[in-house]
Amino acid sequence: MASTRLGYLALKKEATKATAVKPTNFVRFREGDIGFNQEVIEANPIMNNRWNPLTAVPGKITTDGEFKIDVDAKEI
Repeated sequence: MASTRLGYLALKKEATKATAVKPTNFVRFREGDIGFNQEVIEANPIMNNRWNPLTAVPGKITTDGEFKIDVDAKEI
């Protein structure tokens, strides 16, 4: 298993849903991507106005993606 040109990916299981954790396990990261998506909500604060000023409000945040790792039992 070659380990040149590889980065490391930090991992840790969440104890409770939607609670940030400090990762303690590092595995060799081969390829992939992890994306950050934030929904933008356009709200119209003034009704019946021709000018129609829209205010952008941050919405729901999601992350997704795929990655490949070289699995080594001693590292996990």
